[in-house]
Amino acid sequence: TDALENLEKLRKATETNYDEEKDVQLLLSILTEIFQMCKRDATEHMDNMSRLLITPSTVKIKHKPKVPAALLKEIKDFRRQHCSESVLQCLGEHYLENLPERNPEQLGPEVIKACKKYILKCAELSWLMVIQDPPMCMEWQFTGSEFKSETMRSFTKSGDQVQFVVWPALYLHDNGALVAKAIVQGMKTEKKGRKNQK
Repeated sequence: TDALENLEKLRKATETNYDEEKDVQLLLSILTEIFQMCKRDATEHMDNMSRLLITPSTVKIKHKPKVPAALLKEIKDFRRQHCSESVLQCLGEHYLENLPERNPEQLGPEVIKACKKYILKCAELSWLMVIQDPPMCMEWQFTGSEFKSETMRSFTKSGDQVQFVVWPALYLHDNGALVAKAIVQGMKTEKKGRKNQK
């Protein structure tokens, strides 16, 4: 909410027509981009640790080393248990710095400043989600699909179809239990055969 309000102030100072949907979509894209970067980095982190267990860092190997599952579990548990506030702060600053490269047109310095706290919180929560064993999952590809009340709730408008996604659905893990429903903007579509019945 704070990030959306900051963006609204920024837009109204520079544009004549404010478009809330545009900024909602921007905030969603920031979250999903950071989540995907965290997933990639968490996987790469485990791969690098596995390689270091087998060979020195100066030796490059072409195959992925086989590390016993019990040891990998211990490493994942250790990483999760020792994910301190300072580690999360460093990760947040890293993503804050690198995010504009992913979308330079929309993420200029003013937008980054307006969304700084939001970006840092997205990085913190995304990292904590992806280092779970198994990792938590998000789903946000609902635009244009049928509204399903079991996995979605309405933003400001309801309808039988999804106009745009405001916030993703959160799952305990891939194909796991739903933790939080997606928030979507609904739109009503005319049912076939009901046109001109008057």
